[in-house]
Amino acid sequence: MQAVEHDEAGSHVVARTVGKRKLRAPRLAAIVTLGRIAHDSTLAALGARRSQFPFAHRARHDVAPGLVMFDSLHCSRLNTNTGRLTTDMFHAVFADVRQLLGPASR
Repeated sequence: MQAVEHDEAGSHVVARTVGKRKLRAPRLAAIVTLGRIAHDSTLAALGARRSQFPFAHRARHDVAPGLVMFDSLHCSRLNTNTGRLTTDMFHAVFADVRQLLGPASR
């Protein structure tokens, strides 16, 4: 079972119970899925319906309040050697994520 929660400070937390352990991801704002299998698995882990979030390269899905999932084609040899996924296409997904998250803090 999984849940989208908020901690004491109001930060977004995704929690999932696996066996007897609860996994937590504090302040999780973005997820990048590499390929349809990762896309579908992530939606299942979040308890979301696949029909509401169709897979497409560079798609952006608001899967829960404060949590956005970005899709990319998998960077397999087949996809890269055939040109189905180019370096520019792959980098564009992460540029979209960076735009959501804002400038990097150091």
